[in-house]
Formats: sequence, C-alpha cells, structure tokens
Amino acid sequence: MAMVFQILKKDVYRLRMWIFVWFVFLGLQMVLGLKATHLSIHNLYFQLSLPMIFGVVGISQILLMAIIISFLIHEDALVGTTSFWMSRPIARSSLFMSKFTFVCLVLILPSLIMEMIVLAANHFSFQLLLLGVPEILLEKLILIVPLMVLASVTIRLSQYTFIGISFLFVYVLLMPGMVHSSIFLPIFRTHSFTHYVDITTFHFYSLRLSSQLIAQILFLILSMIVLIHQFLTRRTKRTFCFIVIAFVMANGVGYQWKIDFLKENSSKQVQEVVDPVIKVSLDLNHVFIDNMPRAGAKAKKIKVIQVKQDVKGLSDKYLTFLKETKNARMIYDDGFTLTSETMGARISKDSYGDYRIMKSLQIVLKDYELMNPFEKEFSYSHIFQLPEQTFNLHKGKIGRFEARLIYDIYEYQLDVALSAKAFQRYSNNSEDLAILDVNKRQDGVTIFVVEKNSNFLFDRSKPYVSQGYHDMLSANSFEQVYLLRNKRLKQAYLAEISNDRIVLNQNVMRSHSQRMTQKIKPLDFLHINERNEDMPVIDEDWLKDAELIRLRAKKVGSVEKDVSYSRFYLPAQSSELKARGK
Repeated sequence: MAMVFQILKKDVYRLRMWIFVWFVFLGLQMVLGLKATHLSIHNLYFQLSLPMIFGVVGISQILLMAIIISFLIHEDALVGTTSFWMSRPIARSSLFMSKFTFVCLVLILPSLIMEMIVLAANHFSFQLLLLGVPEILLEKLILIVPLMVLASVTIRLSQYTFIGISFLFVYVLLMPGMVHSSIFLPIFRTHSFTHYVDITTFHFYSLRLSSQLIAQILFLILSMIVLIHQFLTRRTKRTFCFIVIAFVMANGVGYQWKIDFLKENSSKQVQEVVDPVIKVSLDLNHVFIDNMPRAGAKAKKIKVIQVKQDVKGLSDKYLTFLKETKNARMIYDDGFTLTSETMGARISKDSYGDYRIMKSLQIVLKDYELMNPFEKEFSYSHIFQLPEQTFNLHKGKIGRFEARLIYDIYEYQLDVALSAKAFQRYSNNSEDLAILDVNKRQDGVTIFVVEKNSNFLFDRSKPYVSQGYHDMLSANSFEQVYLLRNKRLKQAYLAEISNDRIVLNQNVMRSHSQRMTQKIKPLDFLHINERNEDMPVIDEDWLKDAELIRLRAKKVGSVEKDVSYSRFYLPAQSSELKARGK
C-alpha cells in the first residue's frame, strides 16, 4: 500500500499544472451552472452565447481528461513482457491501484461533487441527488475507463491520439452506415434505427434507454477486465483482441435487449375515462401539403397530406389530438390500393391558438373572463405520406380512404399559481419555477420566468426526454399554458404566442448531460393587440391583485377510430393556394 501512495504522490506532483487547469474548468462549469440564469436574463448576447459556452467548456473538459490520462499511464508505460527492463521494482497490482486511485480522486470525485452542488443549489430534492450519483459515475467511467485502456496499449501521446481518432472515425462515421444497411452483424437486423430517433413514441425511446444502459454497463465491466488484464500481463496484442470482443459483445447485447426496465411509465397504460364512441370528420376544404426533408442528395422527396379534422362526442373540457395514423390507404375503382408510409402525427405548434383549446381553458378558469382569446379555427393533422413521384401519379384521383386514427385525449389542470412579483418561486421534487423579473410596458407587462426540470436517467417517476425533443419544444405548445389573472376583477390574459417563440433551452450541466434542463421565457401579457379591442389596462393597480398561473394538459385517455370515406382524393395543392388561384 505504501508503494501505491508513493506512485500517487509522484503522479500528482508531475501533473500538477494539468490538474490545476482541470480544476479551473470544473470551477467555470460550476459558476455557469449557478449563475448563468441571472447573468443572461438582462444580457441577450450572453444569453445567445450560452449554448456555445457550455459546449466549449464540455469539450475542453473531455480533451483535458484524455490528455491527463495519457500522461498518467504513459509515465509508467505498460510496454509488455519482452522488455529487458521489465524487472523494475514496482508490483503490477500496485501500479494499477495507484493509477486508478488517481483517476478516482482527481477526475471523478471532484466532478461528482461539483455537479451535486449545482443540482442542490437549484432546489432539487435529496432523493433526486441520490439518483444522480450512479448516473454521474456511470457517465464518467464509461468515458475514462476506455481512455485508460487505450493509454495502456500505447507508448506515447502520438500513438494514443492516432488510435483514438481512428476508432472515433470507425465508430461515428462507419458503424451507423453498416448497422443501418444490416451488413455488419446479423444481430443488428432486429432493430430499426427509426426506433431510436422516434421521440414521439415513448415506448421505443424508453426501450432504447434500457438497452443502452445494459450495453454501457457490460462494456464498462469488460473494459475494466481488459484494463486489469493489460496491467497484470502486459500482453498488448491479446489486449487488443479483447477490446474488439468487448465492443462487439456490448453492442450485440444492447441491440438484442428487449426488456424495458428503466422507466415504469413505458408500460403503464392511461386508463380511458371518456366515451370512446366519437365522430371524426376530415375536411378537404382545409388541406395543407408539406414536403418532408430527407437527408442525402439521392433521398426521395416525401409529400405529407394534412387536413382539418374535427372530433365530436366529447365534452368541451377535453382536447383531442391525433397521435398516429395507421394503415392509411386509398382504394380505387380499378382495384389498385395506394398505401401510406407509416408515420406518427405531429401536433402543430400553432395548435395553441386552436378554438378548442380556448374553450377548454375557459372551463378551467371557471368564473374568470378570458380577455384575449386566440381566434385560430383549426389545426392540421397528418393523414397520408408517400413519395412525391407516387403522389404526382395519384393526386386528384377519387377513391375510398381508409385508416385507423389514434387520438390522445387531454384535460387542462391548474398546475402552478404565483403572485405576479419578482423572485416568487414554486418547487417540487423534480421542478423549480421562478419569476425572475416583472417589466412594465405601455401595452402591458413582460414577466421573465425560468423553468428548471430534472431529467434523471434513474428517476422512474417521469419520462427521460432527449435533447432533440427539448430543442423541438416551443413555449406556445398546448401542453402548458401561462396566464396572468386578476383575482379581484376576475379577468385573465393569455401570454402572447409571438413572443413565446423566444425561448432559450440551456443545459446547466456539461453539454452532453441532461440531468437538469432550463428554459428562460419572456412572457408578454398585452392589453393592446391585433385580435381584441377595449380590453382593461394592465397597470400598477391591476397588477396588485394579479397572479401568474400555469395550466398543464394531462393525458386522461386515448381512442382509436376506424374511418372510411367513399369519395376521397389526395388534393393537388394546399387549400391556401387554391384560394389564391394558384
């Protein structure tokens, strides 16, 4: 044990400058996590630069980690059993223990403490902090251990860098293509890549998380075995073979894994609390035809047909949104059947302004008068999708349309109510909402709020949301709606859609971590706009009894409906173009 501490002391001394730089970047990351919100709220340039700053800090940390590990291992290079000076008086087990202790004390533990401080300062519960510990440790080890393995089979930094870059090139550029074309290993044919990028279908995304976690844990265990093997035997060629085997085994098990154990919500079905007997109507007088972008110069152009849809038979308090269109097809008189590509319907951003949502909001507000409702009459729903060439052959041709439409049903519920004053805060186990500032203006008031949500991998009480989905989310989504209401006058104003689009999505942790996501929202509540006239003025007196409330749409059920229309056709152009005579 004395030898372990002697080597550890020597490594800390020789790498002291690199360790100092490492702690500087850890401190910078912690300061950003604690102060970024307050620094950016009144500085638009800093606010817009935050994603880049977090990215630079995160990448710099990874590069520093790789360099420190290289110098650490190469100080006592594992050159193999054939070297004439192999008889140096350092036990192989002591050498391994000293290097791994250095990594734990210098790279892992300070980073863990820093992230715990940031999460605790942002008002997350002790239970969530405990759930974050294994996630953070796994995230660090899955990066550090492979770097240690790579350093153990190389002699100098140049070799280490060349082999590392070569591996990244193979893994990042070549592997996705081979997996997608199913020519690399038969086991990869069991899953489609579409399952792994589908953020609208929670089951597939949650299953992906479970399979990834199994692959990561297995790869970490195998990497540790390979690392110990190299330290104790120094058989470099055999170690290289074990590295390839470990990589193939981990990925093979991950792709084959089908048990979704990580998130309890993935298997829990929402109970239907509404009458599933509904009437659906599709209106070809209101149609929108869109082009779906596809990657690659030779990719087929895809046409998506969207129409106005109306669902009747439910109370006004319920909202129905088309989640998915299945088995959509056109059956023509000549016996030909045109089948739509499989697709999930995406809820339009503009659905916030749908008249149905205004009715539902008014029911939740009860005796409060909604002063500035939106007047949008409908939103479009996806019903058909096919290549542009096929679309051009069949557009305008009359046939029978058949499909199974799957609707999600929501109901608004009052979620948060805060006095409309600066520094008011709402916190629960996994969320923190605060009013940062209230700016009065001639046509109303702007309230700056910050939303902080936990996004822990091991938190089974809520879904884990991908960064791509966070980037897609808009503040004018129907899922949550902010209103400013006066308790004395019984009046309420909706936040304007136009300004809600200005939303900053930040990660207060490093760029590749999502344990805490943050949105800064400027909410405009205006008594002067293009939609309404003669509204009460939002002045100092009106704000005395005002509170900011948030309504959240809770899913209460789902309905599947088979529809059939005997005289239906795929329109040649959108209804807006028809109205203009184009």
